[in-house]
Amino acid sequence: MQYDTESNTILLDNRLHHIAPLLIAGLAWFSLSGATASAQPIRFYDTSNPLNSSRNLVPTAKSRPVNPVELVDVRLMPGIDLLMVEEEDLARDAQGLPYRFAIANDVFLTPENSGTWEQLDRDTWLWRLRLVSAGAVSINLGFTRYDMPEGGTLFVYTTDGSSELRGFTAADNEAHGQLWTPPLNSDDIIVEVTLPSDVLVHLELELTRVNHGYRGFDKAKGDKSALSGSCNVDVNCPEGATWTDEIASVALIIVNGETLSTGFMVNNTANDRKPYFMTAYHSGLNAANDAALVVFWNYENSTCRTPGSVASGAAGDGVMRDFNTGSSFRSRTASSDFCLVELDDYPDASFGVSYAGWDRSGAAADSAICIHHPQGEEKRISFEDNPTSITTYLQNPVPGDGTHIRVTDWDLGTTEDGSSGSPLFDANHRIIGQLHGGYAACSNNDSDWYGRFFTSWTGSGTPSTRLSDWLDPLSSGALTTNTLGPISPFQDCNLNGLPDAMDISSLTSLDCNSDSIPDECQLGTDLMIENFDDISLLPGLGWDVVSNSSPLGPFTWFGGIPLWFSAFRGSAETYVASSYQAIADSSSGTISEWLMIPPLTLKDGLEFSFYTRTLWGNTFPDRIQVRMSLNGSSINVGSTPTSVGDFTTLLLDINPTLTTNGYPFTWQKYTVVLSGIGTPTTGRMAFRYFVINGGPNGANSNFIGVDNVRIVEFTNDTNDNGIPDTCEFPPCPADFNSDTNVNVTDLLALLAAWGTCLPPCPPDINSDGFVNVTDLLALLGAWGSCP
Repeated sequence: MQYDTESNTILLDNRLHHIAPLLIAGLAWFSLSGATASAQPIRFYDTSNPLNSSRNLVPTAKSRPVNPVELVDVRLMPGIDLLMVEEEDLARDAQGLPYRFAIANDVFLTPENSGTWEQLDRDTWLWRLRLVSAGAVSINLGFTRYDMPEGGTLFVYTTDGSSELRGFTAADNEAHGQLWTPPLNSDDIIVEVTLPSDVLVHLELELTRVNHGYRGFDKAKGDKSALSGSCNVDVNCPEGATWTDEIASVALIIVNGETLSTGFMVNNTANDRKPYFMTAYHSGLNAANDAALVVFWNYENSTCRTPGSVASGAAGDGVMRDFNTGSSFRSRTASSDFCLVELDDYPDASFGVSYAGWDRSGAAADSAICIHHPQGEEKRISFEDNPTSITTYLQNPVPGDGTHIRVTDWDLGTTEDGSSGSPLFDANHRIIGQLHGGYAACSNNDSDWYGRFFTSWTGSGTPSTRLSDWLDPLSSGALTTNTLGPISPFQDCNLNGLPDAMDISSLTSLDCNSDSIPDECQLGTDLMIENFDDISLLPGLGWDVVSNSSPLGPFTWFGGIPLWFSAFRGSAETYVASSYQAIADSSSGTISEWLMIPPLTLKDGLEFSFYTRTLWGNTFPDRIQVRMSLNGSSINVGSTPTSVGDFTTLLLDINPTLTTNGYPFTWQKYTVVLSGIGTPTTGRMAFRYFVINGGPNGANSNFIGVDNVRIVEFTNDTNDNGIPDTCEFPPCPADFNSDTNVNVTDLLALLAAWGTCLPPCPPDINSDGFVNVTDLLALLGAWGSCP
């Protein structure tokens, strides 16, 4: 380390030489004996969402030497009058308003007018701001301007380091430009931003809300009366065993950082898992604040606390770890008290979220169950064993105005404040309404009323006031849908962290043959995909390691180290790495570390691709080669640091001149297409970490990672035009009516379809999901006779 006496800032060497031996000890290593295995197609799928894999990042203040927290700019928030707040809450309850847990403080804090900047090294800057809201049970934040450059991260954590939120990155940038965070149980927190120097000027960050939590979320400090009633039933009790898919669709929500309710994911007739999310109209969620929604999945007690017991009325052990933030408004209506939004991002597959089915027929239900978060507490399930009735809200006469479903009384469990917006299911496991309000409690047998799904379907007659436009995109007229269970494991052939069906439904990928596989995935067959999810399995799969470094050090190829950087996707440690420690301690020399893929039949046209990177701001040049051997399963690379043995063909050489900053600082994809082989031959390819003057005392080595290795054989594009043969478009795509002429008839058809156009959509000639000027020009270019 160096110390800058002018800025009083610790500057990192940005190399692992001083502390890496302590970190690397005990990691999984490959066996140097390198037993080989026969080459078989291997397929591993990464089921995590790249957005949420950022929760594996580490705050810079925890991973690098930084200035003491006492030197960070502190902003004090005004306190609150709890007596006045309690009086207001009583009035809010009487008006049927959503359960409030926090009081908003309006601020305007940016990296330009607040916080403390610190330069960690030539290429890295750190900004921190400390926020103190004395006496708060929790603090949550609203950034009404959030635009994070690539390579930057934002963390929010308690000043004592006891708790933190996952890292937010450029993947969290949304069209609405906002970011709202979950609560942290503290009255003293830090906002931290780390940025590469070259993108420093591109950060846009405006903190405008600091919300002071005064009850809920931390029962050690909070209002004990906020605990849910003991008569409630945990979803992990035996009573919930047959409702697991429906339980997985329900979530606790926070709106504006101030109020909480319950909501749920809802299926649509396309069964495409579009992230539609429903709650109550009176939750306060609308087109003006849709970005300020935070959704918590799997907030449940880990065991079944006996209903009616002291334990069931005490604080639970649920963890608010799995969350989504931000949404886009779709529709809402007061008469049946519903609101529908579309989440900004699909829930991470690891959350196990399901999509609830529904029944819009209006048929009476012989029994009903509700899944909800009473008082914002862990998820519970309640049962009504008798028929429901159709009434007006808060009234008993049948059918009344027909907008609500009345649950006469709960036979097991109840509902409370915070349960609003929760789904009511019939015996067929389909939603028939969502909770509007009522009088039910553990202490009585009073009724609850649910906004009727049947009424919400047509709403007030417009797309923004009804469900039909969104939940029946196929215009199928279906009266029911079934619940779609969790999506893990799932097919993700393009490895972007989302199921293929989601890519297609969001127009991220084309699917011109309608087989729910993105067309780009059908241009070839995967012979191998390796994401290094468990490197201990690699020797058994035919991978080999050979070390020819001199003087030979203690380490060769090993599992990733999240402290330095996270994997390209998946859990932070799921990549393979090598470093300067291939050379003996206190020495320098030539590094030659070989990592060989399993043998397979090599032929012209195979595509070999992978991602690689080094540390941000690395001033010690690194280098990697990709080499090929056509000698079967041979691992012969000679016996010296410069020998290559049977691996005589150099396919790729990254930073061969060992230029400073010549190795990528962020994950970068490299692709090699094999050629010149002629007759298909059994062989293998290998990575070679190859550096002269490397090691602890050398000048040219540091730390590299490799991830997402893939080998593809192209077989399904015989005319080599990039389109799967099975779904080639006709020779004249602008001739919509197939009369062998592109004329006014086709032009009128194109103009009639102008705008967003979901497939199948012939006027969308370039298949980008829109009929626009590009398609018009294509049509005019084909004008006239067309075979």
